Amino acid sequence: MTENLSKSAKKEIIKKIILDLHRGLSVEEAKEKFEKEIGSITSMEIAEIEQSLINDGLTPEEIKKFCNVHALLFESALKKAVIKEESPAHPVYLFKLENREVEKIIA
Repeated sequence: MTENLSKSAKKEIIKKIILDLHRGLSVEEAKEKFEKEIGSITSMEIAEIEQSLINDGLTPEEIKKFCNVHALLFESALKKAVIKEESPAHPVYLFKLENREVEKIIA
């Protein structure tokens, strides 16, 4: 897994893995390749990559046909990417922070 890949290089590698899946690469081999070369991905990145594949000529029907396979490929990476409530990017974190400020004002 390479941490130093640019976002565009990462997307190109994933696009190649997806296209290889569509050409017959097994999900296990694709997962192995993904873990080795990429390791993590967000749902937003997956959507961007799938849209890019459509822009490159793959039909939306072809993407839909392999949607479950794509999900299996990225399943473990997506589980790792879930934002936890303790993260400042999570809405519950902000909600709790706002509540603490309201409590200060009320007190």
